[in-house]
Amino acid sequence: MQSFAAEELFELLGVPADEGWFQHGVVPMGYPLGRWGVAPRTPVHEVAARNGWNGELGFTVPEPLWQGTDR
Repeated sequence: MQSFAAEELFELLGVPADEGWFQHGVVPMGYPLGRWGVAPRTPVHEVAARNGWNGELGFTVPEPLWQGTDR
């Protein structure tokens, strides 16, 4: 596995060292078939941080931005 500038990024963000974290990127492509709705998710402000590993996000999103549509 190859990560571009992972050590520098982890240091910049304050990611805890030696805890098994990896840097990854995913670009999903395609269009799902069938009937899909909004997946149950933990609010973003509970699972994300800003400007560091433990930084306050600075905003909340209490419900999904996309409510889905029935076809």
